[in-house]
Amino acid sequence: MGTFYLFLDFSHYYGTEVDGFGLIKDSESLCRCLLEKGQVAVVPGDAFGDDSCIRISYAASLSDLQTAADRIKKAILTLKAPSNI
Repeated sequence: MGTFYLFLDFSHYYGTEVDGFGLIKDSESLCRCLLEKGQVAVVPGDAFGDDSCIRISYAASLSDLQTAADRIKKAILTLKAPSNI
């Protein structure tokens, strides 16, 4: 009856853009993008003192976790470098 979390550094994606969403500038905007584009809810790391990370709960069935991982991957693949680089 507990909850388990991953606290992963996703800061590599900061500064990228998503069509129809905009710039990913921090953990909060990345989490909003994953929710909007991937339909996966994760928590910004800045709420836990590290804005470079996001928190993902893995207290779910293996099937649900596989679906969530696939959705996160699909959403991450939509990120692209800003056009001014």
